[in-house]
Amino acid sequence: MQTRRQKVRQAAIDEIKSLAWDIANKKGLEAVTINAITNRMGMTSPAFYSYFKSRDALMRSLLFDTYDLYQKTMETARDSISEENVGDRIMILLLTYRKWAVTHPAAFSFFAGRLTPGFYPPDEKIVKMSEKAFFIWQSAFYKAWEKGVLELSDHVLKLPKLYKMELKKFSDNLNMKIPTELIHIIIHFPILAHGLVSIELTGRYGYLIDFGQLYKQKIIHELKQIGIEPNLTSLKL
Repeated sequence: MQTRRQKVRQAAIDEIKSLAWDIANKKGLEAVTINAITNRMGMTSPAFYSYFKSRDALMRSLLFDTYDLYQKTMETARDSISEENVGDRIMILLLTYRKWAVTHPAAFSFFAGRLTPGFYPPDEKIVKMSEKAFFIWQSAFYKAWEKGVLELSDHVLKLPKLYKMELKKFSDNLNMKIPTELIHIIIHFPILAHGLVSIELTGRYGYLIDFGQLYKQKIIHELKQIGIEPNLTSLKL
């Protein structure tokens, strides 16, 4: 049970992080500075340092929050679909990824943008969190392949030798004992979703009334190439 002092301290930490997210969502991660936060809170810089040793420490904490939020959001969406409906599970993950990114643009920037100046490269803990996040995609596509729903099309089976070597390195680093062609599929779809969302959030194709429809139709088209046709009725799309 927290003491009163601990509760007051946690409330201050939560307020600092809340303000940091507000600034990041409105102006971008690079706008998150100690001065920007302390000015809005009426707090001195020394007081800030009693909660976070540096700006990097704050950004690191926000990154941890990002992975936690991402993990919970994606797992909740996945688990809302029966394990037997492997194609629908993949579709709901892809749709949820976009919804999460559009709703939390600053958090998405940790995935999409360059590292904020002064923010150190990911350490072992962050790498592990990243691998855990990627496993959501890996397991979904693997189960679809295992059940025979996902088909490796001819163009996938004929991937260039050098590219297959790179896929092998990727799978070895993550200790993934599955065909390199399947690795290609597992990588392809998150990258596709990631790219489309990045375009949307930068305001490109702003003349489109509903970018979500372009995203959905592109995803459906790509899934059909590997034999997956999601049940749009059950997904209420």
